[in-house]
Amino acid sequence: MRRILGRLISLVVLLGTSWGYAQSSPEDPEVLVRAGNDLRRKGDDKRAEGYLRRAYEIAHTPRSAVQLGLVELALGSFQDADRYLSEALGSHDSWIRDHRTTIEESRANARGHLLAVELADAPLDTTATLSDGSVLNVPIDGIVWLTPGAISLTLKAPGFEAVIVNVNGAAGQRQRVPVKMAHPAEGKLPHAVGAPEGQSGLADSAVPREAGQPEGSTAQDTSGRVLRLSGIAAAGVGLATGIVGVFVWHAGNSKRDTIEAAKAPYDPADGNWQTLQRTGVGLMVSGGIVLATGVVGYLVGARMQWQRDSRVSVAVGPGFGVVGWGGRV
Repeated sequence: MRRILGRLISLVVLLGTSWGYAQSSPEDPEVLVRAGNDLRRKGDDKRAEGYLRRAYEIAHTPRSAVQLGLVELALGSFQDADRYLSEALGSHDSWIRDHRTTIEESRANARGHLLAVELADAPLDTTATLSDGSVLNVPIDGIVWLTPGAISLTLKAPGFEAVIVNVNGAAGQRQRVPVKMAHPAEGKLPHAVGAPEGQSGLADSAVPREAGQPEGSTAQDTSGRVLRLSGIAAAGVGLATGIVGVFVWHAGNSKRDTIEAAKAPYDPADGNWQTLQRTGVGLMVSGGIVLATGVVGYLVGARMQWQRDSRVSVAVGPGFGVVGWGGRV
């Protein structure tokens, strides 16, 4: 009974929160792109980068990749610019085809500030992890474009052991590095330790009985107590969720004009005011449902306890019978 109630409460919280997000209007990437391009026309590339990056995260289209790549190029983040512009050029989007020449010129500009490293004979689906944790997909031609200097790459590929490659070069240079990745040796699966053959490792006597159940108490008594305690806990969770929803809803109202006005640098943690506002409503609704579920659980548990205490029992003694109320004689 306790597990069932716990799962019910978890399901209600999940459905309520999901309802809030499902009903929310996502941030409009076109609005973000317009705000970012307006800032770029004003020469404020740093603030524009936040809006364009958020638009790319939401839409993740070739056009948003181009916009982000161009602002990274303007900021001097040449490796990021090459990555986003290459991603766009690898698509079959009609808008990319119409502007391919301009995009390729921008990528060439970025690559002029980078070190080209050809990872010769690298297996398919090889990835290169940089020291900062960023991961690059090694293309079919094996050439990765890196920020000049001393670089350490960890190469990984499915079915091969990882290897580390160290390179050092200047902007505009090209280096060829042979890559030899060996297949891992076949290992043996370890057997379970500490369990005799033919046994599961757990003795039946080691399975504890349910804690908190006094000797002689009934299952109904235990279930009623669990329901009451769980109901109180659920009501507290529902109340707290509703309060959080009020604060989130209020935060959405206070950020209503931030994106379109572009009065401050874009902060991905702020989110869209509609998202915050409607998520707040969803949290308030789910909190109310959980609160009501907790109250019902408490009442059901109390009723079960009352039914146990109010049953009639008959005890037969020597020569007479005794009728007890509430199980007491």
